[in-house]
Amino acid sequence: LLALLWAGKAPYRVATFLLGSGQWQAEDVGEETLERATERVVAAAGAAVRLQQGPPVELRPGPHCGWCARSRTCLASSVPGEEVSGPAGVSS
Repeated sequence: LLALLWAGKAPYRVATFLLGSGQWQAEDVGEETLERATERVVAAAGAAVRLQQGPPVELRPGPHCGWCARSRTCLASSVPGEEVSGPAGVSS
């Protein structure tokens, strides 16, 4: 979808690299592929708007913290390391 918006023409084929198996998965780009990509972008934008307009998100630590770029400064992070100081000297 990004290539279509950027270049004005959809690519002929795209490929996904699967980390678990080390395999490539090629897919020809057609109208259905572009429609699915558009639906995913619209859904993600809608979710972002709902999160922005809704109540504050509750941070919950878990194994996913290890993948987060903010894990070293997040008060809820479960990643071991330096203790993080929160507002008004509150420690995590």
